[in-house]
Amino acid sequence: MAPRTAGLRAVPPEWDRRVAPSWSAGAYPGVWGVTLWTTDRAPLLMGLGEQGIDLSSLGRLVERCWHDVTRRSPGVILDEYVILPDRLRAVLHISGDRRSGAIGRVVARFKTALARAVQVAGLGTADRIWEEGFDGHLVQGPDELVLWRRRIRAGREGLVPR
Repeated sequence: MAPRTAGLRAVPPEWDRRVAPSWSAGAYPGVWGVTLWTTDRAPLLMGLGEQGIDLSSLGRLVERCWHDVTRRSPGVILDEYVILPDRLRAVLHISGDRRSGAIGRVVARFKTALARAVQVAGLGTADRIWEEGFDGHLVQGPDELVLWRRRIRAGREGLVPR
């Protein structure tokens, strides 16, 4: 299907707001903004290190497992992400490839891999790291994608907008 045009600028079909996503299944391919919160918003992912605030042991495992998402979910492309003391915020691109799965399945695979890594590393049990579920948002166009990326970059700089 050829991109639709709006004026002189081409708008790909995935940015067309008239396309009705399958919200109940969360299976709609596209660009997703996700936030995973730690249980009770506890600052588990960062701590005070030699160079100031840095990723904790758990935070480093979160980062390693996040980079492995594409291996466990073909058809998923990682965009920007940030690990903050109490959350992981990221942008994912999910293709229509069946192997990539729905956004909920991608997040579940990540959480499962992290739980295994926590046990192997001897950091305790992983049953209380994350709140149940996640905050997922289907990004509604290039302008909104810019806002998500800006929010993530601001988090890296310690300027997290609320």
